[in-house]
Amino acid sequence: MLKKLKHSLFLFVCVGLSISTVGCGKQKDTTADEIQKLKEQVETVTVGYEDGTTILLIEDSAQYEEILNECLEAIISINEHLTLIWGVDYVEEKWKPTNKYVQLDFDSSTELVTKMLVQEEERYHIPTNLKGFRVLSLRTIIFPLSGDDKGLIMLNGADSVYYGWWENTEWSYLGLEQLVNELRNPIKILSVRGPLEPINPGGPIVEITLENTSASNITSLNATLALTIEFNFEFDVSPSNPLLPGKSISSRLTLIGGGFSTDVSYPLQLEGIFEDGTIFDYTEQVQIIEH
Repeated sequence: MLKKLKHSLFLFVCVGLSISTVGCGKQKDTTADEIQKLKEQVETVTVGYEDGTTILLIEDSAQYEEILNECLEAIISINEHLTLIWGVDYVEEKWKPTNKYVQLDFDSSTELVTKMLVQEEERYHIPTNLKGFRVLSLRTIIFPLSGDDKGLIMLNGADSVYYGWWENTEWSYLGLEQLVNELRNPIKILSVRGPLEPINPGGPIVEITLENTSASNITSLNATLALTIEFNFEFDVSPSNPLLPGKSISSRLTLIGGGFSTDVSYPLQLEGIFEDGTIFDYTEQVQIIEH
């Protein structure tokens, strides 16, 4: 892990952070006004997990916007808390496959201006701004969310990786971590409502509404609500009628002999198949909201 390795393997130099765009002339410190410019230069947002699974978020989806906005808030909060690490290969080959993280990939026009003052005789081969501070071509920003590296930020240039931390700042990685944990489960439970009208003497009518929060089409979807007995909700999803990313779907069922309380949580098992044949199957606790 980076914190454990830093004293023996890496060279450290304190730096600060500002973002600019090539060809824009005057360079500014990172501010709320600059965040929108930076956001426009993000090409992809990827989430990675400890088992090596990665999820490429769909641009303009709710998950993309929420996670990207959290990351950009972190960049504002960092400022003069960055350190230089040598070794892109370590991060790419050793660190990423076994850790949870969010990665932002930028286009080639994005620059990072550090507070590293380059000696004048070195500036002929090291990019700097007019004041002599080192300028990096920003390729990726990685936000670690597991192990001892929680709360760090890694910024990959062409040949080096920088990292910083956000202790004692107004930003916290906890909000980002929650979004990433929720993303691992491809279905978001929007609501479980009941009893619905018309009132049925045989049992209450309950409606479950689910949203596909993954980046892939879902071609099969079922939900099993466990009360005193189990009730299987089938959704109108098939290979010819997939549930697209960002779309929601509902299913109603009369729970014959199925009483419930609105202040008790019940297990809801979610099973489905992605378009590529990948199967998901997990259980969440839900409360039935009185309608």
